[in-house]
Amino acid sequence: MKKSNTFKIVTIVTNLVLMVITVSTLAQEPARPAAAPAAPAAFRTPLRIISPEILPDKKVTFRVYAKDAQKIAVSGEWQAGFGTTETLVRNDTGLFTLTVGPLNPELYGYTFTIDGVNSIDPNNVQVRRDGARYQSYFIVPGAESDLIFTRMMLLTVL
Repeated sequence: MKKSNTFKIVTIVTNLVLMVITVSTLAQEPARPAAAPAAPAAFRTPLRIISPEILPDKKVTFRVYAKDAQKIAVSGEWQAGFGTTETLVRNDTGLFTLTVGPLNPELYGYTFTIDGVNSIDPNNVQVRRDGARYQSYFIVPGAESDLIFTRMMLLTVL
């Protein structure tokens, strides 16, 4: 009989201790991480870099953010001659830009060369495969390129 009472007392005490530990744990406020310091204004990039941006006058602006790059060039289907490139201009934050055109309404493929390495446009989701390589592309709107838009819409539906 004594063993039975002792077991009940130990069980009750154990349950009470567990309840106190649980309540004290739940009552504590969780630790919050320290706020990260804001980046200096000179090192901030735009929330979204738009590239290529087709302007109303049919000019096209390319933008690439590469703070460590020294030289970025673009090679595209609007240029005369194979291997022709145009160099993008860098600003103080590492954003390279170039505006070309005006261009005729058409679909144009292009690639970047970033410090000697060929690359697609990191800000353009429109990519096509041209044989063994990939190219970014854009469409300059107009009467001549309406058929391209229609065909692409049909391909996305199918």
